[in-house]
Amino acid sequence: MSVIESRKDSAYGTAIALVVSDMTGREVSDAQVFVALRRLERQGLVASIPAPKSEPSKRTRGRPRVFYELTAAGKGALDAAGAYTNLVSADQHRAKERKHGRQEEASNIAPVVG
Repeated sequence: MSVIESRKDSAYGTAIALVVSDMTGREVSDAQVFVALRRLERQGLVASIPAPKSEPSKRTRGRPRVFYELTAAGKGALDAAGAYTNLVSADQHRAKERKHGRQEEASNIAPVVG
């Protein structure tokens, strides 16, 4: 959904698949993206918009290009996901600091020689 929000002028299936592939370093097929887009649309998180004057191509199998945009519910879900991610990241950062603090404390203790 963040790809749709950030690339409003090019948020169509194939372009989304290319961006997600680049972001993840894994090949993502158009079919995978279209399945996800259909689910998001059924959930009311994205809306499809047929492109004006879209020329059908071999790649689109004769169908006009369809663009996607986030709905208000989709923007809310994206914001909530971002807030959750920030919260989890902050918790992970604090946990690392506590762990490193304990390791430093342990390294400052002189060994007992018997």
